[in-house]
Amino acid sequence: RHKSLVDEQVLQLQHEKADLLKRLEEDQEDLSGLMEKHKALIAQSSSDISQIRELQAELEEVKKERQSLQEKLQQSVNRVQFLQGSMVERSIVGRQEARVTDLENRLEY
Repeated sequence: RHKSLVDEQVLQLQHEKADLLKRLEEDQEDLSGLMEKHKALIAQSSSDISQIRELQAELEEVKKERQSLQEKLQQSVNRVQFLQGSMVERSIVGRQEARVTDLENRLEY
């Protein structure tokens, strides 16, 4: 009877051992899958960081270009204002010259 009880305990322990080994194998597979995902995320993160750096550099270039274009626009606006002012002055001078010519003509008659 005692041997049968021991045999039964041995069988139960062997069964528990098999279950534990199966669980260990499953846990190792899960860990392996998680490690693969972790590696993929690290690689993606590295790629994202690289892309962010490239975009930051591109943004800086665009900002510089925008500043340059704003400066050129301001120069053009100033030039147009100057030319418009010059045209007004020319127009006034032209009218004055026409008056002078008219007065000269009147004096000749």
